[in-house]
Amino acid sequence: MAVPHHQSGREAADRTSGVVPKRDRLEAPRSHDRRFSSIEEIALLAEQAAGTVADPTATLADAIQAAIASDADPYVLLGVLAEGTVQTLATNIPDARRWVALQGFLQIIGSRTQIKRPR
Repeated sequence: MAVPHHQSGREAADRTSGVVPKRDRLEAPRSHDRRFSSIEEIALLAEQAAGTVADPTATLADAIQAAIASDADPYVLLGVLAEGTVQTLATNIPDARRWVALQGFLQIIGSRTQIKRPR
């Protein structure tokens, strides 16, 4: 009797997004207890699915780089990025840390761009 072929993680990654799952092969575990085996298989499937999900931060960074490289209006782009910063500070940073986070953000902008204040 032929054993069904399971596609390796690398084969699936090559075919889709290029993200390599945590496990190289997904095979049903060998177990005498079928219920335990099914639970292990579900856990492996969940782990494999989690390993192929793109990182939203990396996706955003890629989108920003693409927008910068395009002919998008730089002032509109700055507005979109500023709004993203405001929303991140307002919704994801605890109140007690917002001022420090904002100061760090402004310091990064100042040091990376080395913009001088006009006289």
